[in-house]
Amino acid sequence: MKRLESSVKAPDRQAQFEELYAQYADDVLRMAYFYLADKQKAEDVCQDVFVKLYTRGEAIAPGCEKAWLLRVTVNCCRDLWRSAWLKRVVLGAPTLDIIPAQEETFEQREEKAELMRAIHKLPRQFRETILLQHIANGVIIDSRTVQIAPDVQIAPGAVILAGTILRGHTIIGAGCIIGPNTLIEDSLVEEGTTVNASQVYGSHLGPHNNIGPFTHVRVNTVTDYGVHLGAYVETKNSNFARGNTVSHLTYIGDSDVGKYCNFGCGTVTCNYDGKDKFRTQIGDYCFIGCNTNLVAPVKVGDGAYTAAGSTITQDVPAQALGIARQRQTNLEGWAEPKMEAYIAKKQKLENEQGN
Repeated sequence: MKRLESSVKAPDRQAQFEELYAQYADDVLRMAYFYLADKQKAEDVCQDVFVKLYTRGEAIAPGCEKAWLLRVTVNCCRDLWRSAWLKRVVLGAPTLDIIPAQEETFEQREEKAELMRAIHKLPRQFRETILLQHIANGVIIDSRTVQIAPDVQIAPGAVILAGTILRGHTIIGAGCIIGPNTLIEDSLVEEGTTVNASQVYGSHLGPHNNIGPFTHVRVNTVTDYGVHLGAYVETKNSNFARGNTVSHLTYIGDSDVGKYCNFGCGTVTCNYDGKDKFRTQIGDYCFIGCNTNLVAPVKVGDGAYTAAGSTITQDVPAQALGIARQRQTNLEGWAEPKMEAYIAKKQKLENEQGN
């Protein structure tokens, strides 16, 4: 690209300026939006940056135009930060979706690599540098509260929401939505997976999983395609085949779960006897009833059910219903004397309240 010099004729200068604007305006706007989280302010900064470019007297070395524009963008945003007016603004606007991602050519990838080197030279805190690297690579980060460790890898098109912390050797696939308020450490999250307000440690989440909110995925959890681990679910050292649903309030540890199983609320795998740990094996297409205790070592065969409230201590054959609870007994009139005193107490309270 030719240098933008003041000595060239006006028509040539105008044409070069328009070419630079067409190439880099989206990048400048995206960077400004990341820093300011406000579309209108980002557009104002974008305009200011290109005014500075147009009125610049000195030439920009060929191939350095984009790095210069982004450096000026960051400086303009920081000037706004320092103003007392902006300090009163609450950062954290909606996710940036005004600039669509485009398929890259080889030349664009080379240009991006040059941009990465330029970003490293900018005088800013290391954490901000890492965030800017990922943004330049096509990752959408909508808040400066995000923390990303140096060894984390994130595919273009992933969305990282406010309050998210990515640590260790974590890998995030394309199309993932991580956060808000999520911690992932030393884990692989495959494409299209959502992790919402949860914590994941040393695990492998398969594609198109739905994790959270408030899920605790502990070490050595492995999930296949389309697994759902919902609210207040905890897993550890367990394998989940395709399409499992564990919606809420469940602990599954040291287990191997077949495909398309459904776990009712309150299921617990009892894997520890105080000395040793044992595994629970669950086949395909099983239905585990609410408040089932699976006392390991135990196996539930393909297509089997467990009745709600059961404590399963023996294997359940395929296609069977496992019931392990006492038969209900009703003692007629047992509650009558207790209820007389209770009702009298409540009626007295109502009279005192005057309702």
